[in-house]
Amino acid sequence: MKNLFILSTPPHYYNLLQYIEQFEVNTKDSELLFLSSFFTPDKIMDDFINKYIDKSEWKSVRRISLWQTKFKKIYSPSNLFKIFLLLFNIFLFYSFRKYNHLVVNQVDQSYCKFFYIFVSFNKLIALDEGNDVFRISHNRIHNTKSNLFMPKKIIFFSSYKIDVKEPDILIECKNLYSKKIIKDRKINKNETFFIGSPYLDDGLIEEDIYYKYIDKIRKDFENTNIKYFPHRRENEKNLSILKNNYNFLIQRIDIPIELYFLKINISPEVIIGFSSNALFSLKKLSNDNTLVRSYYISAKNLHSFSDELIQIKKQYKYAGIEVLDL
Repeated sequence: MKNLFILSTPPHYYNLLQYIEQFEVNTKDSELLFLSSFFTPDKIMDDFINKYIDKSEWKSVRRISLWQTKFKKIYSPSNLFKIFLLLFNIFLFYSFRKYNHLVVNQVDQSYCKFFYIFVSFNKLIALDEGNDVFRISHNRIHNTKSNLFMPKKIIFFSSYKIDVKEPDILIECKNLYSKKIIKDRKINKNETFFIGSPYLDDGLIEEDIYYKYIDKIRKDFENTNIKYFPHRRENEKNLSILKNNYNFLIQRIDIPIELYFLKINISPEVIIGFSSNALFSLKKLSNDNTLVRSYYISAKNLHSFSDELIQIKKQYKYAGIEVLDL
């Protein structure tokens, strides 16, 4: 039977590839839908589709623009128009078809709920939404209001060992796609990959504390080149400071960091970050002699702290990631 895959950012395409490989999905019978947004605008999404998606391998590939509420009210004319367009496209292309699996990467977002209401499917699959999977599973277990209009059962397809409550179930990602193409690499002992997180842009930490931590990290690796892979929500001001004040090489990529890592022939000796989900997946792709380290920011220095960060720390240690408390 047909499947419908919905992705809201290019980075989650890697998780989709893992799902396709593990479940042996015939994509020619399946439809792929990308949803562009404020942080992943139309041009970035279209460029990604044109460059990396072979449309001949899918029954259909489409892209729809979502509304944004960062700088506009939900009831602004432009947002209302985009909501109308989403509903129109759902009815036009998806409402009168029966899908086996509906696969999404942001399972509790409002736009996904339109599909739960108006599209017929047998099973709902939730791909990893970064570290947000802990928040989502917690809300499911405690039946919070975010579960409104959600299906009774969700199948979580995750690399994390999350807690779920029946009827929800967890299927562990076996990383079959990456295992199929992973290779031994030479190690560049003079290079460190730094996986960025939008702590400043999301207002989670004071600027002086953030840069105090960056100072420490730079001193820890003062004799190595640091390639910094920014998160899509990081702004140019922060990246300029990292480049000019700390001599970071800003490495912009247009594919998921995991796919980039699988393509390179020489890997860094060290991979670092704060609490990025990418650390978890890159650990699985790295050679045994590659150090993967999380600089773990304590709760007292964050404006917002949740139990999910504690769970992430435990998962890091379980996976063999070195955790250094700040």
